[in-house]
Amino acid sequence: MLCAMQGPLPVQSDVRLRLALDAAELGTWYWDAASGITVWDRQMRRIFGVGTEWPGTYEAWVEAVHPLDRADVLATLEQAVAAGERYEVRHRILHDDGGVRWIEGIGQVVRDAGGAVTGTIGCARDITARVERDEQLAQSLAAQAELAEHARRAADRVERLQDLTARLAGALTLDDVAELLGRSLREAVGASRAGLVLRAPDGRGVRLVTAWGYPDDVLAEFRLQVVDERLPLGYALATGEPVFFSAQEARQRWPEVVPLQERVGSASMAALPLVAADDVLGVLLLGFTAEQAFDAEQCSFLLAAAAQATQAVARSLLVAQLQEVSRELQAGLAPGDLPAVEGLEVAADYQAGGEEVEAIGGDWFDLVPLDDGAAAIVVGDVMGRGVRAATTMTRLRASVRAFLSETGDPAAVMARLDRLVLREGLQDFVTLLVVRLDPVSGSLTAVNAGHVQPVLVETAPDTGAVLARVLPVPPGPPLGLADEPRSGIRGRLGAGATLLLFTDGLVERVGADIDSGVDLVVEVAGRGHDDVRHLVADVVATLGRPPGRDDVTVLAVCRAPLRAPVPRQEPDTPPLRLP
Repeated sequence: MLCAMQGPLPVQSDVRLRLALDAAELGTWYWDAASGITVWDRQMRRIFGVGTEWPGTYEAWVEAVHPLDRADVLATLEQAVAAGERYEVRHRILHDDGGVRWIEGIGQVVRDAGGAVTGTIGCARDITARVERDEQLAQSLAAQAELAEHARRAADRVERLQDLTARLAGALTLDDVAELLGRSLREAVGASRAGLVLRAPDGRGVRLVTAWGYPDDVLAEFRLQVVDERLPLGYALATGEPVFFSAQEARQRWPEVVPLQERVGSASMAALPLVAADDVLGVLLLGFTAEQAFDAEQCSFLLAAAAQATQAVARSLLVAQLQEVSRELQAGLAPGDLPAVEGLEVAADYQAGGEEVEAIGGDWFDLVPLDDGAAAIVVGDVMGRGVRAATTMTRLRASVRAFLSETGDPAAVMARLDRLVLREGLQDFVTLLVVRLDPVSGSLTAVNAGHVQPVLVETAPDTGAVLARVLPVPPGPPLGLADEPRSGIRGRLGAGATLLLFTDGLVERVGADIDSGVDLVVEVAGRGHDDVRHLVADVVATLGRPPGRDDVTVLAVCRAPLRAPVPRQEPDTPPLRLP
């Protein structure tokens, strides 16, 4: 029974093997080295797209391997035969109809009992569908990676643009803008060199404001030049259109700039107009050592950076105009030289507050001679800064002078000013200190409308020591807020004594109360000074004024010491006589 079953077993094994091969879509081959004949099963012929008429030679198989893969496959086979080992191949094949398929094969070198190579056997399968899926997956992954890289580059550019914008937002002057552009712009856009060029006031030329990364000898040639539309700079300035070009494009369209590009080492350049309100203010020049693609993404980014530079430049030019107006206005509002009043020595210092854009203040001081020989000393402060404060100050200063010309009584002047502020509806808080001083008798009357109290500096008659103290002039409410008639103090200023008047801008400090500032003024005034000018200079130098803070006004009035009359001396020669 067992022997009867041994006959069909090989056949059944072959069937099972064939079924397994077909299920796996594997074709088999056998190559006989002696005859050179290659035997393929039907699945192998189907994979290669040939019929039963296929010659089955080694040369025919080599011819079916794709020419681009043929050398690698033959090298792998030769190495395996020489070593007598197992091998794997993965390559393309060509069908007779011109179709290209991918196959994957596993082979084994066969040897005889003496170890000589008798051929190879193996199997192969068509993996075209898997290769295509892998390629599609690779393309999808590459696309995703490209999108991720694009997003990363976009985020990086946004971050750099935001950083540049934030830096430029705090720049007010053109020098500040130029410094920030030089420090941040090239890094932000990846340029090797850059230049900021503005249109000259006459509109016919341009001036190089600043440049970075260019040799000094090149910059010296381009400080000031006329607008030439044959050059990228002139074209961008005249048309308001940006210009992007490589070295090759420069030779075709802008041959005049090729020597300059080669001289400075720029492979690509960009000329970006600075357009504000349809007016081309200038051009931002960018030079790149490496060749640039200047694709839509990069060009958009460069134009966005140029737009931020445009806003900063336009703002700086406006600031410069406002500063010039402020200087002229402040010069016109300044009190000028104080009048000379016999018996009084006077010194003053004034520093306008406000920001760089609008350095105009609301402080004022005055010395007004009165008809009876006395003088009115005035120090006022309009709270706030800028043109509005200066306008209010101008109106009140003129009113104070007018009222003093009618009455020298500080209380009466204050009463009229209170009514004026209410009638005119002035919204600014105004403090004012008016002192009437007779240089001969020293009689003094002071009325205060919410102002900082003055400091009295005098010399002790017994010891000669310099004494400084706050003169207790009741402050009262600011102008326009008094509910009852104002009152002040009366007294006498001794010969050689000094009144030091100032505004709160001198003594106010962040984090400290105003009294500590007044105490410091008293301390400085008590040091002793040769004259009122040195006193004022010492006070201002010691306390100073923080940048961008309030106005500072300091006024010192000294009642000159009494002096004995000097006898007239007759000259040695007789005086000239009129005929």
